[in-house]
Amino acid sequence: MASREGKGIGYGGRKLKEMLRESERLYKETGYYYGVSELRLREEDLLKYERFHSRLLSAVIGARESVKFIAASPTVREYGELVFGLYTPEGDAVALSTGIMVHVHTMSAFIKYLIENDYEENPGIRPGDIFTNNETWAGGVHTADVQTVIPIFYKGELIGWAGGVTHELEAGAHEHGSMPIFAPERFSEGHHISAEKTGENDEYYKHYIKRLSVASRMPNAWILDEKARLAGSIMIREEVYKVIEDFGLEYYMRAIRELIEENRRNFIAKVKERLVPGRYKGINVISFTLKTAYAHPLTEEKVRSLIPVEITIDVTGKMHIDFDGATRPGYHVYNCTPSAMDGGLWVLLSQVLAYDGKVNDGAYIAVTQNLPEGTIVNTDYPYAGTAITWGTLIPTYAAVGGLLSIGFYARGFLEEVFLPSAANSLYNGGGENQLGEVVGFSVFEMAANQSGARGVLDGIDAGYAIWNPEADQGNVELWEMLAPIVYLGRRFIPNTHGYGRFRGGNGWASLWLIWRTQRFNVGCNGHMPTLPYLKGLFGGYPPPSWFGITVKNTNILELIGKGEVPGSIMEVIDMVKEGKLKGDLVIHRTPFWEDVKQGDLMGIYYTGGVGFGDPIERDPSLIVKDLENGFLTEEWAEKVYGVICRYDEKEKKWVVDEKATDEKRRRIREERLSKGVPVKEWWVKEREKVAAGRLPEDVKEMIRDSMSRSEKMAKEFREFWQLPEDFTL
Repeated sequence: MASREGKGIGYGGRKLKEMLRESERLYKETGYYYGVSELRLREEDLLKYERFHSRLLSAVIGARESVKFIAASPTVREYGELVFGLYTPEGDAVALSTGIMVHVHTMSAFIKYLIENDYEENPGIRPGDIFTNNETWAGGVHTADVQTVIPIFYKGELIGWAGGVTHELEAGAHEHGSMPIFAPERFSEGHHISAEKTGENDEYYKHYIKRLSVASRMPNAWILDEKARLAGSIMIREEVYKVIEDFGLEYYMRAIRELIEENRRNFIAKVKERLVPGRYKGINVISFTLKTAYAHPLTEEKVRSLIPVEITIDVTGKMHIDFDGATRPGYHVYNCTPSAMDGGLWVLLSQVLAYDGKVNDGAYIAVTQNLPEGTIVNTDYPYAGTAITWGTLIPTYAAVGGLLSIGFYARGFLEEVFLPSAANSLYNGGGENQLGEVVGFSVFEMAANQSGARGVLDGIDAGYAIWNPEADQGNVELWEMLAPIVYLGRRFIPNTHGYGRFRGGNGWASLWLIWRTQRFNVGCNGHMPTLPYLKGLFGGYPPPSWFGITVKNTNILELIGKGEVPGSIMEVIDMVKEGKLKGDLVIHRTPFWEDVKQGDLMGIYYTGGVGFGDPIERDPSLIVKDLENGFLTEEWAEKVYGVICRYDEKEKKWVVDEKATDEKRRRIREERLSKGVPVKEWWVKEREKVAAGRLPEDVKEMIRDSMSRSEKMAKEFREFWQLPEDFTL
């Protein structure tokens, strides 16, 4: 029922935009979500209130778990790349499932986009309507993540929304896969669905399904995922009807707002309890070289961006995150919009602060952000490429997580210290598979990446990603059915964690043999070789940086016939050096795209997590455990950790020489003292370099751009180095 004659479709006959404005006004005037100053329903009958919340939570989780089994994309079935949520009429999240938490708030932004742009009037919002979006300007993050939302009407009034997101395997971009690496503008990044009504009466329009059938190299997977998202959303809607029948409409409308306000209060209380008031400063740097033979002419040869991160926490528990000083957007895929950055904020908060109790938009509204317009965190170019916004927002919010961990530590909450992994490396591939079919896909096994260390124990070795903390690698057999590849191995690589008193998760790598195809290509977007956000905490080390390999024109089939099969990329590199494996080996440390054929090899190393604390304070028994598991070698146990071990052939175990270890660690401390330079002396020498402009040109370019865009950045830079007010680089 579209709005007409001044009457709205919302609760109480109001227009949705009117309801949204009232919600914003009440929060601004009272400081309480929707003006809910008292949690009346909670206080009157706590058990009823909790039972109500459990019903809603069960609905969204049930939808997600059901859709995992009926969806078509391996990214959904194998890795759990989906999420479902329930929303207020104004688009605020009430309850949400597990999964890709970033999209809980992007769906909220999508719903608010529909309201702000008067979809109530045209095309109209009616019971049974379906709305779809993957447009970052309308609430999305990038083309691969597709959102479906449906209105929930009860007795003729819209009382909420249900929705879900899945990551599509193939987006129809000029490159195969879901996230093109070399798309300088939106026109190269795949099929855009810009906040469209795509169906009614709980059925998709035939023309929309027809359009999808030619919009991707793997349309069946996309179309079936569309239907799965719709099915999950309908499951939520139908359960809401049952909840209203059991609790009453008036109770429902009051309770959903109390749930959000309760979470807002709990979040504020947690900030006050666990974080020290003050200013926390960090930084994220993006540094890519993108020019290849496959790059679009507009693509920037070098992507160099600086993103200062400042968190301010006051005594009332208010948190403000400021990105003032962020540098320009550009002709590349790493540009962000506010909806993408808000999604990044939400996925971080839901892991480090808002992870228990009533998880909903209450925590989100308790935090404010400054996203300067015309920068990489808030691009003002309407055609900007956003296909891999993750390349900006993941490391940026990983840096936010590291700063919050400093606050946890300062308050004495060591068990809360957690360093999210910021490293992600994605393989895209496509062409003809072993069955002669045209395919395109992204391999999401990096969903089982590594986390950084915690304040009381080691990081997770395989099974964590900041953007989807419960995802896993998936089964190799599925990819071998889909693509012309044979997995020769998934192996942990020794010495690839960030060293520390508690180490980061250990790195691992996959190795593929290209099989039964003469027309296939692979590309990879790996994270940068050196990054400030991968520095570890309180003496913790960064891990070794990402790299990938391709080996073309090999004799691997001959070696396989002899039973000499490499199982890891390190073995491949060694075999090439020894002359046993013939072929053209290339080690990639920046994004690349390569044509491959049967008999070629390719592999990728997924880097480890950062460390926490001084490595020479690590318990030697943990060193023994890492030696036994192949995560560490004897050489590096001594060199980095100062632990002297030997392998007892008789006992078949590693043994620590405690006396030699104590002596080694003593010498390491003495060596550090002999090399150490007082901060004042260091500052004087470094100031000379800065004042004279003796900095790498890329660094100067980033700082110069940042200072030109931010008076605050320029002022603080000059003050820190005691430079003239008119100083520029």
